[in-house]
Amino acid sequence: MRRTIIFIILVVSLAAAGPLTERESRGKRIYVAGVGASGKGIPAVLGFGGTEVSAAVFSCSKCHGRDGRGREESGIVPSDIRWETLTRPYGVSLAGGRSRVAYDEARLVRAICLGIDSSGHDLNRAMPRFRLSRGDAADLIAYLRRLGESTDPGIESDSVRVGMILPSEAVFPSGPAIR
Repeated sequence: MRRTIIFIILVVSLAAAGPLTERESRGKRIYVAGVGASGKGIPAVLGFGGTEVSAAVFSCSKCHGRDGRGREESGIVPSDIRWETLTRPYGVSLAGGRSRVAYDEARLVRAICLGIDSSGHDLNRAMPRFRLSRGDAADLIAYLRRLGESTDPGIESDSVRVGMILPSEAVFPSGPAIR
């Protein structure tokens, strides 16, 4: 009975978010690997010098994390780019005392490609400026809309739940100790 309940919870949590569409899958590939619909790395421009590199080296997930929340590294604090955070209908106060209005799709593409936030301020130069085609931009936005919806089953912001099916005591006498 207990195994059945664990299995049902796992299946329900997987089904809750639903599978990604083709567009969202292409967007995820851009987000995680920096590779566009063409199958090639998307060009990204770094810093003041305008050095161009492949987004495969500086993909979104490397700074913003697989979940989009951003993780501080070397004094740089990447923004939380989950859709619900970006599109909050009220002004958002950022580190350094700056504030910004909610993003919409056009403002988000502007931020990703030109480094200008939703209120017209320059983003930190640590944020690469990606040279996205319109199709790749639409794919990435489609994925970003889903980014904050779900996590991997069992992973929450404050806990990690690990489950496994144990063999019966007849087959594996140490089962109760592991449980």
